[in-house]
Amino acid sequence: MAWQDFLTDEERQELEAAEADFAAAKKALDPVKARRDATRKKLKIRCDMRMHRAKGENSEG
Repeated sequence: MAWQDFLTDEERQELEAAEADFAAAKKALDPVKARRDATRKKLKIRCDMRMHRAKGENSEG
């Protein structure tokens, strides 16, 4: 048996409401996370190119 098996009806409703709030908040963060991930990817590509150029400049000298 799990602890949830011992919830009263009122407590079960409270838990379900809290879970629904959490799910809504998580869903609302999806676009924010996508923008963050895209920004990180874009900046990593830029920095990788700079690093590659810097290595090339250092090896020429």
